[in-house]
Amino acid sequence: MRFQFPIIRPASKPGLCVRCPHRLPPFSSALVALLLLAPCALVAGQNGPTMGQIRVTGNHRFTAKQIIAASGLRPGTPASQQVLDHAAQRLSQTGAFSDLVYQYRSRGGTWDAELHVTEAAGFVPCIFDNFIWFSDAQLKAAVARDVPLFDGSLPETQGMQQEVTAALDRWLHAHQIPATTVVRPLVNFYTHKMIGILLRVSGMPMPVKDVQVAGGPLDAAAIRELAPGILVSDYSRHSAQVWTDTTLTEAFQDLGYLQPRFSEPSVATIDPAGKDPSQGVILRFTATPGLRYTWAGVTWTGNQTVTSEELTKLLQLSPGEVARRDRAVASWDAVQHAFGRQGYLTAGVNPVPNYDDRAATVHYDVQITRGPQFTMGDLVVDDPSEKVVQMVSAAWKLKPGDVYNVDLEKESLTEVGIAQAHAGRADKKLVFHRSLDSDTRTVSVLVKFE
Repeated sequence: MRFQFPIIRPASKPGLCVRCPHRLPPFSSALVALLLLAPCALVAGQNGPTMGQIRVTGNHRFTAKQIIAASGLRPGTPASQQVLDHAAQRLSQTGAFSDLVYQYRSRGGTWDAELHVTEAAGFVPCIFDNFIWFSDAQLKAAVARDVPLFDGSLPETQGMQQEVTAALDRWLHAHQIPATTVVRPLVNFYTHKMIGILLRVSGMPMPVKDVQVAGGPLDAAAIRELAPGILVSDYSRHSAQVWTDTTLTEAFQDLGYLQPRFSEPSVATIDPAGKDPSQGVILRFTATPGLRYTWAGVTWTGNQTVTSEELTKLLQLSPGEVARRDRAVASWDAVQHAFGRQGYLTAGVNPVPNYDDRAATVHYDVQITRGPQFTMGDLVVDDPSEKVVQMVSAAWKLKPGDVYNVDLEKESLTEVGIAQAHAGRADKKLVFHRSLDSDTRTVSVLVKFE
């Protein structure tokens, strides 16, 4: 982070000071940059100068009131360059600003200051993950009282994170809860970028003893069968929401309820006093299943090479049947496999649902992206035995130049497994790897036994 602090030095005439040329321009036409200090802040009164007006510029995310409060500056308090330096340092340590410059002007016995800030770009939302005794509003208000810049999000750096955990620890202590707060980053699995921050109570077990879903077609036994991962761990609001967004949603969709909604999780402690979660907690949701849809067919586009009639025969659903998600997914897989039999190994299947809520039906527009056709390239058998290499090569049904066929690939692997046993490699694991070369549109296959 770059700081530009003013360099103040006596001018050639008494009562004048010259500012560092890197500082901001004056913050109004009426305030000439650091002119006519009284006298250069050296004799501003017997008790020294005090802070006067404090102005903030460059801010968008935070209000001036928040930034001034976080800086520690207060009108009427003693003023000095050291005080302003410390204020800038406090703001720097929050991680909320990528750049900060201050300037000031002496007016009688007071200093008017301007803070010009550039706010950091990397803010991510916070989740109060397991503070089961309090609402989000209570926690946010408690933190904001101690951390003026807290608005429910935090910079990716640790400065404000530490301030927030300290504020939450004080809140827990004030409510006689013997626990501390820890920070856990949420990272996107694919991009490895931070997408959120979990604020968690640490040092207090919260084993989930039961999961209950009110509303919907699933009974208690079915719900418990879907939630083994939740039932063997401590409560996590984030994990519970991921479970509803994936496992629970898919269970409803497999029954034709394609657009279910679920409430935020609520937590009840088994402890009658509601204080000690170590005895176990019960996790509760309310489901709104929505309509149960029936299948109304598919419209295909982009399906060169394979006709619409051929693709429709691959579907595991017929018009009028309950539109079960699992059968629809199996249908899209079968369609992709059909293109894989013709060498289109990167073919994409993009189904877009069109819901008719009046008729409670769903019709899919399916866009096929065929991609290039691949042929068989090199077969590499990584084994020290020439006999094994020959047996595997003989078992492989695809020859160089053949249009690659995923069915023949499967048959070949079966034959390789038989050859593996005959070659005395039955105790080894068969490793198969398919590599695509987009330039030559060929497939290289590696087979080895580990």
